[in-house]
Amino acid sequence: PPPSAATPLPLAAPCEQLMAPGAEPVPPSDSTNSWEGVQLVIVKHSVHKVTGEGGPDCEYVVSNLRPFTIDLQLVDISGKPAECYHNLQLRAGLYYENGLPVRAPTHDMEPLLVGDTQAMIVHGHGQLKLKMGVNALSSKLGKQRLRIKVEPANETLRRNFHMLSVLTEPLRSVTKLERRPLGKGERDCSPGSAAPISSMAGGM
Repeated sequence: PPPSAATPLPLAAPCEQLMAPGAEPVPPSDSTNSWEGVQLVIVKHSVHKVTGEGGPDCEYVVSNLRPFTIDLQLVDISGKPAECYHNLQLRAGLYYENGLPVRAPTHDMEPLLVGDTQAMIVHGHGQLKLKMGVNALSSKLGKQRLRIKVEPANETLRRNFHMLSVLTEPLRSVTKLERRPLGKGERDCSPGSAAPISSMAGGM
């Protein structure tokens, strides 16, 4: 169905509409307020442990006792940062590795994700600081790995601009990280910090 008049489509703010210091705000024109031609990507995503690093069995692990961050950026069709775009409200949701959403049991009042589950893109950049919920554990969800999906909060944007949605790499969610000597290709981090995964691709 077409967008409702009661819920107008959020407008992108392209480069040519950036204001000089002290200038009066200029409303975006109909010819330039499209989100076409930009893509949301993950530029860095922190995790708490990496196993099998550099090999085909590489796995990223997060603990639901610690926060992790997802740094996001809008890029243009050439892959360059689109730093002049803003006014994009994003939300985060929990999904299985196969891309299906995780549904909490109806009797479970605990959220699947906690922390900054929404973020605003400002000058092409945004960040989410999240923690897995108490019951968002791979052991409680069929031993499946999980992903965080970041997408526009606006339903019309989600439906019409798929390149504004992105999934993280699969993650194994645990409560306590194993405290054993690290093997080859394994990385752990000190309490309160996290290991970054850099330059992750985006798009759906």
